Amino acid sequence: MNRDSMFISIARFQIEVGFFLEALAEKVRFNSLIGSLLNQHLVLSTEESQKELVFLSPACLGFKDVVKRVDFFQRAQEQGYKLCNLETILQYLLQRFDLIQQGEIVLFAMEPLPSNQSGGLHTLGYARFDDEILLMSDSASDSQSFVVHFLWIFCK
Repeated sequence: MNRDSMFISIARFQIEVGFFLEALAEKVRFNSLIGSLLNQHLVLSTEESQKELVFLSPACLGFKDVVKRVDFFQRAQEQGYKLCNLETILQYLLQRFDLIQQGEIVLFAMEPLPSNQSGGLHTLGYARFDDEILLMSDSASDSQSFVVHFLWIFCK
């Protein structure tokens, strides 16, 4: 798979969020906290569009060793990259399911989602193990640090 960038289509939806999430659950495994976050925050587009997604690591932007989320996102945005919305993230998983490689772990560059269930802020990522893709939640804080080799998906 090309790691530089890719395009996904965002269709105009005439279905309810529940049906969309059922389709997602057929391909991607997630726990009740993530299910709650998706039900609480997912808004489906009423317009067709195309999104360009880009894989970036903090190392690509010149960071060494460890970087804080806020510093990485700020530098990425200064270079023209944008945070992804929740629908774009889920569309990526649905449309690229078969192309996600074994052992791949990727985080999504996104605004943190507040949770009524846990009371905290969360961002999402995924991992593929065997034939399953696991949608993961990560506690989000601006001061949280990551090693520079993690891959993140941004919008362009």
